[in-house]
Amino acid sequence: MKIAFGIGELSGDIFAASLIKYIKSNYPDIQIIGITGPNCFKQGLFSKFNISSLSKRGFFEVIFNLRKLTKFRSEFLHYLYAEKPDIYIGIDAPDFNFYIEKKLKSKHVKVFHYVCPSVWAWRSSRIKKFNSYFDHLFTIFFHEKNFLKTFGYKSHTYVGHPLANEIPFKPNYKKSLDKLKIDHKGKIIALLPGSRNSEVLWNTEVLIQTAENVTKNYNNLLP
Repeated sequence: MKIAFGIGELSGDIFAASLIKYIKSNYPDIQIIGITGPNCFKQGLFSKFNISSLSKRGFFEVIFNLRKLTKFRSEFLHYLYAEKPDIYIGIDAPDFNFYIEKKLKSKHVKVFHYVCPSVWAWRSSRIKKFNSYFDHLFTIFFHEKNFLKTFGYKSHTYVGHPLANEIPFKPNYKKSLDKLKIDHKGKIIALLPGSRNSEVLWNTEVLIQTAENVTKNYNNLLP
């Protein structure tokens, strides 16, 4: 059996890596192909298709790279046609994966989508097209289960968030501060620019400026 993975950003790379690890541990004869990233690479997914070509942020960055992104998608799809996987698992990245999934499903490939798009927040009309994209949807947030049912979509399974197994439900606050070498006194502000390289480049400067302005006006803040 051959399983192909389609990922578009670092979070998808992390989710895919955990699935690949499980598959290889329990079904070592299954062949894994698809798009790779740093975490999938560690699990043995070696591929010329890398998420570094896909992780774009914002409207203008996508527009400026549209030709490159379209070429990547086309080349990846033709690669899948040639490889003929038995199963395709598209992880998040709906704007990229839905197109791939629809094409593969028309070729009678069993298609799964992992991570429900934020249809509960906007563009809920997309639910009507789910059946044309994939055979089954795996959701990671509990509330999505009932939300999808209200729209009559039944082919889904709640599997929980992968990070729930990685992060303690009640982390030891003191030990965490000690590990990060953060003073226990005062309030703490976390600067979270994002997981993509482009997000770090776009957001870091304004976050640093904000932190500098805040610390000038408030005491006992630790950015």
